[in-house]
Amino acid sequence: MLLGFSTGLLLDVFLGSLGMHAAACVLLGYMRPYLINVITPKGTDFEVAPNIHLQGLGWFSIYIGIAVLVHHTFYFLIESGTFYNLFLSFIKIFLSSFFSVLFMLIFLLLFTPMKKRRLA
Repeated sequence: MLLGFSTGLLLDVFLGSLGMHAAACVLLGYMRPYLINVITPKGTDFEVAPNIHLQGLGWFSIYIGIAVLVHHTFYFLIESGTFYNLFLSFIKIFLSSFFSVLFMLIFLLLFTPMKKRRLA
């Protein structure tokens, strides 16, 4: 959670978003172990850091998809500060989450070294 807070605070300093990224990143850091526990099949060994090549593209896509959706939902609802334009907020959340996950997957597939591969 400390790493999430420092990452969010660094974003807040450069973007001037008044702690909103820090709050969203701390929430994501808090939910990370529960998220991994829920989406990982029972009885499988899990690496400390999720890796697209070790866990596979399907599992990793679900993991970052849910994580980004939680982060963006919390961030955009704090940013709007009201439930007045809830439909517009949900459109922003889903479009931003979709493109964020898409760019993350492309970046990770291109630049993550394939030192270890998943067996099976």
